[in-house]
Amino acid sequence: MPVTTIKRCQSNPNYWYTVEDCNVEVDDEPDSGLAIKYHDERKKDGTILLSISKEDALLIRDAINQLYSPS
Repeated sequence: MPVTTIKRCQSNPNYWYTVEDCNVEVDDEPDSGLAIKYHDERKKDGTILLSISKEDALLIRDAINQLYSPS
């Protein structure tokens, strides 16, 4: 089984998001895309909100960086 990187994002104790470095709906290989899931106490496995290719993920990353620049 491949090993992917998962980041947990939580600003509220009742729910959280995870961001994973694979396109879970197409390929579970690391670095194949991006998956964002929503989790809460009732749905700890998560609900897929977004699952896209690496190319699309990079386009979205660039757009987010333009909207919310790190400076």
